[in-house]
Amino acid sequence: MKITSIDLENIKSYRRQTIELTDGVNAIAGHNGSGKTTILEAIGFALFDFLPYPQSAFVREGEKTGTVRIRLQLNDGREYEVMRRVGTGAMYHVTDVESGVRLADQNKGVQEWLRQTAFDLEGESDLEALFKNAVGVPQGLMTSDFMGTGRTRKAIFDPLLRVEEYEKAWSELLQTGNNIRDRIAVIGQDIARLETDVERIPGLSERHEDLAAKGAQSRAAIEGLVADLGEITSHKTALDELRDHVAALDVHLCEWQERVKHHGDMVEVYRASLGMAEEARDVVLRTETGYQKYEDARRVLTDLDLERKKRDELKQRASVAAANMQNAERAIEEKVRERSAAIADGEAAAALQSAVDRQEALQNDLQEARMRLRDAEKAEETDARLARQIRDLEQAIEAEEQKIVSARAAQAEAGRLEAAMARHRDLLTHLATLAPVRDQMEDVASEGKRLREQADRLAADVDRLQSLRGELQAAEPIAAGRKSLEMRERQLREERIRVQATLDYQEVARADLQRASCPLLELQCPVVGADRAVLDRFDRRVTDLAARIGSLDDELATLVPQLSNAATASERLQVLSVDVAKLESSERMLPELNTTLAACRKQYAELKARVADSTSLQSESESLQKEVVRLQRLAGEAARLGDLEDQQRRDRQSLDDRRADRERVSVDLKGRAEADAAVHRLNSELERLEDPRGRQRGLMATAARLHELEAALERYQAQLQDHSDRWRAAIGELQRYDGLDAQIAEQHAIERQHDEDYKLYLANRDEAAHVNARQDALTAGEEALAEAKRAEAETLVKLEAVRSRYDVDEHERLKALQMEKERDLASAKSECRHLEEDLAAVDKELERARLQERRMQRAVEERTELETAGAAVRFIRQTIKDAGPAVTETLLQNISAIANDIYAEIMDDHASELRWDRDYEVLVRRGPDDRKFAQLSGGEQMSAALAVRLALLKEMSGVDMAFFDEPTQNMDSDRRVNLAGQIRQIRGFNQLLVISHDDTFEHHTDNLVRLHKEEDETVVET
Repeated sequence: MKITSIDLENIKSYRRQTIELTDGVNAIAGHNGSGKTTILEAIGFALFDFLPYPQSAFVREGEKTGTVRIRLQLNDGREYEVMRRVGTGAMYHVTDVESGVRLADQNKGVQEWLRQTAFDLEGESDLEALFKNAVGVPQGLMTSDFMGTGRTRKAIFDPLLRVEEYEKAWSELLQTGNNIRDRIAVIGQDIARLETDVERIPGLSERHEDLAAKGAQSRAAIEGLVADLGEITSHKTALDELRDHVAALDVHLCEWQERVKHHGDMVEVYRASLGMAEEARDVVLRTETGYQKYEDARRVLTDLDLERKKRDELKQRASVAAANMQNAERAIEEKVRERSAAIADGEAAAALQSAVDRQEALQNDLQEARMRLRDAEKAEETDARLARQIRDLEQAIEAEEQKIVSARAAQAEAGRLEAAMARHRDLLTHLATLAPVRDQMEDVASEGKRLREQADRLAADVDRLQSLRGELQAAEPIAAGRKSLEMRERQLREERIRVQATLDYQEVARADLQRASCPLLELQCPVVGADRAVLDRFDRRVTDLAARIGSLDDELATLVPQLSNAATASERLQVLSVDVAKLESSERMLPELNTTLAACRKQYAELKARVADSTSLQSESESLQKEVVRLQRLAGEAARLGDLEDQQRRDRQSLDDRRADRERVSVDLKGRAEADAAVHRLNSELERLEDPRGRQRGLMATAARLHELEAALERYQAQLQDHSDRWRAAIGELQRYDGLDAQIAEQHAIERQHDEDYKLYLANRDEAAHVNARQDALTAGEEALAEAKRAEAETLVKLEAVRSRYDVDEHERLKALQMEKERDLASAKSECRHLEEDLAAVDKELERARLQERRMQRAVEERTELETAGAAVRFIRQTIKDAGPAVTETLLQNISAIANDIYAEIMDDHASELRWDRDYEVLVRRGPDDRKFAQLSGGEQMSAALAVRLALLKEMSGVDMAFFDEPTQNMDSDRRVNLAGQIRQIRGFNQLLVISHDDTFEHHTDNLVRLHKEEDETVVET
């Protein structure tokens, strides 16, 4: 695997830059603060989910979003892009570059893809720890991790070698064994409880057979009732149809009687409207000549209006041409003035040349003075930085002294930890023996709660049964009057239908008359609505019919609530009978359930007494737990005493070094005053010159427009001539429109002369056109009147024939018999439903008992399996305990062998032997003696640290690239050059990335990337 490119957008000092990388050694060079370490931070952030500070500080100042894109080429030859956006609209995903397919999304998915596909890591390896401690060690920490105590080194490297996983597995399996043992005890109690339910299966089976036989008898009775009811319903339906036919014919007869009256009235209306149309036809014939002359004058005026518009357009064109002539004359005058000014500015620019030369010389001197001043300012910054570091170190030493005093005090108190932990373990063991009893008590409490809820439901059912019996007695007398109320309601509704049909027809006919609409020809006829007497007759008839409907509605309004109450009471009687039968079973079950509940409460009290003393033991255990935690914290604080003392010694040495550096920097501060005075003197002289070069450029820019102004002057003179020609042409064309206004006035006089005939003709033309249509309407009305009288007679004959076939008494007898059979059927169905519900309840109890039987069988099987599993867990725990140290030792031997080869290549010394022991101490042997890491020189320490970290990469992952941030820090020039050459000789890695602020690696690299700052932005040099 290798990185081919890194693209940074709005990341710290990068606005938008791409860094290309190749195989072999890649060097990132640039001054301090140029953005070199940001590249390594971007790799750690995108590929290893590691950033040593908040993400908000990673985004360029002033921006809301930053983006890192890294192109990877894996061993399959394909290229992939990892993109991570931080800030607004955060995003994280992996894409196949060739196909564009997104392979992973979000933090969890991307990290999993990188572990398995890119880095070839096993399990849930910690990518952050891998980056910090092996792949990309932050600046200045390459050797420090190997300088600490054994405990410090174990905290760093144990997670990388996954040593703690063996201890974790051994501890977790202990809990697993305990859980298996507890589970076996719980299963034994479950089996004893399930045996009680299994013993009920024979009795439930006998009850099930009895209920099934009764249900079959009930269903047979229902089938007989359904057959009788079907025959009765068939005869009643035939009489229902005859009754409905009589009512429909009665309504039709009323409709035809109303139509005969309506058509008689319409015939008289049509005769009157025909006379009005004939009078309008005479007026149209008398005024037709004047109407035609008025129309001719309007057509002539339309043509003259077109000529007037053309004349107005010519006047507008002449006006526009005159305005354009004036504009062109003003532009010519302006260009003449500008040409004179350009000639004068050219002469003034030539006179400024000597002052411009002096200005350029002063600016060159000013640039050199500013460079000297910047060097002095950098020395001041270095001095201030050293002063801050000295102050920070003094404060750190003081804080470390306080921590050392606290650690020594904690060391004296931490000796009581072992005794407290032993007492706590004893308490936990005793509490564990009470756990099965507590679980059994909770099961009994749960069962008691279920029985209590069931008893409450049965008691509520018994209370409801008493209420339903009283409601049943109250509903019986109300339901008895239902039959007579239904008969009276039917009579009232049939009469209302007949009266409403007559009223509807009357209202439709009156609406047609009021709209002057002819009901035969569907035409608008103003004469139809002219007779007020006809409308009055319709109004009186509608009023009488509406009053009768109101009377019927009042009686129905009184009758309907009574009938509704009777129907509700009848239906309620059927429902109550069924509910009472159901609740009687609850009344029988309640005493037996109360007995079972009392036994359950007694058992719960016995179990509660057994676990009563666990509360005080639990309280003592919690107090000991807090004390153990406090003592463990003190023990941890005491264990840091050696590290704190070592750190204090290192900080004192650093303090002495910073004070010596500050004395050296003070020598560079002496030239600041001289450089500052030179800058002020040169700036003052430049201000007195008042920028002659800028003034010369402005004058020359104006003079350069001379040719442009002369061309514009010629262009405006040509435009003036063109606009003058257009004005003269428009004035000539306007002469042919003389006399147009007199012709328009003559035609307006003709319109006024024939205006009255024109209006009379228009007012009567439409009415005269209806003469023939109204003659046809009169004829059709007389024919419709005759047809209505014939249909009235036919409907009367049909009504009498149907009435003779309808037997009212037989119809009432069948309805009463149908209701009786329906009640019997409802009662039979209720009884059958009750039996089915009892059977379903027995089925449910039987199924539950059989389910408990199956559960008991499974519990016995599970107990056997758990006993086997418990033995296996004990064997596995012992195996893991024995294998953990051996596996760790093998890993360290492999890493030591790889690190030794790399160290020999870097140092070019194959006589020395590097070894990494069980406490993660780096040892180098040359001859008979071992030297520890702290005894090595600076160059040897850097080379050994590089070798071990690279060996970790090769042994623990498939990562074949590494990054070094300032590996030559604190080395002299000879050692830097030597280490650069040795890093290039490292084998087994496809890609190495070295970050350095000097030019050490320029001649020992396959690819050089140089960075520099332009103001606040990092730029990659090309």
